[in-house]
Amino acid sequence: MHEEMSLTLLEHPEISRSLKALGEDVWQSILHVMDPAREDLPSHLRFVRSLVCGEFGSDRMDYLLRDAHHVGVEYGAFDLPRIQHTLRPLETAQGVQLGIEHGGLLAAEGLQWARFSMFTQVYFHRTRRILDLHLVDFLVRTLEQRRYPEEPEEYLRWDDIKVLHMLREADMDSAHPGHSAARKIIRRQQHRPLPEVVEGQDTAEVADRLAGRVREIREHEPQKDPLADVVSPPPALSKGGDLPVLLESGEIRKLSQLSSLVGRLRVKPHGRIYCAQVAVNSES
Repeated sequence: MHEEMSLTLLEHPEISRSLKALGEDVWQSILHVMDPAREDLPSHLRFVRSLVCGEFGSDRMDYLLRDAHHVGVEYGAFDLPRIQHTLRPLETAQGVQLGIEHGGLLAAEGLQWARFSMFTQVYFHRTRRILDLHLVDFLVRTLEQRRYPEEPEEYLRWDDIKVLHMLREADMDSAHPGHSAARKIIRRQQHRPLPEVVEGQDTAEVADRLAGRVREIREHEPQKDPLADVVSPPPALSKGGDLPVLLESGEIRKLSQLSSLVGRLRVKPHGRIYCAQVAVNSES
């Protein structure tokens, strides 16, 4: 939804007025670049889009560094100044593309490794995954029509502070529809993972295997309230190898042809089952 809302925000009078002042052509180009549904962009706008949301675009660099900082880990660290210094437009057989000088090769590898590490060690971490499931459950039970507001001004009010406040209120109100989910988050009473990690060639295989185990637990131990979580690695996680690299000789090669790392990082679809913490009554 955030991509759709980005387009809606661009149409906001204050924002659109400033952008339209740059010229109608510029305004329309911005709308086309920011619209993920537009795949028929001319070459110069494809280049601009790659600067924003490509494999080595500003959005990716920003969220990796930001998330690593706020989570308090070093996994997302990479040599941003070196990448910025060595990125450049390169003329290729496919037209002008965002590329990098050979001197930035190690920094480019570092960015790819940082992204792989953030996914495997943070975004796919078992505790983060189950808290995310509880948060989704809370929001589904709380939001009208199970959707965020479509009006931009109201949508922007849904920040971390608002959601955290709602969680705390729901935790204290046993009649709140999201009370149970809020309590699991606020009081750290989240479901705990079973030891087994299920892997498969695709998410359908993983989901099918987990579903059978969930049915078994619900039949014999319903108090455990089992939840299945399937992790589907993003298709682009192993990409980045097509980045053009300008050698000192003037030749242009693909990053994957020069790097022993890029394009070889893989994460298989996998999943876990999480169960509620069940109090054990000891016999006196």
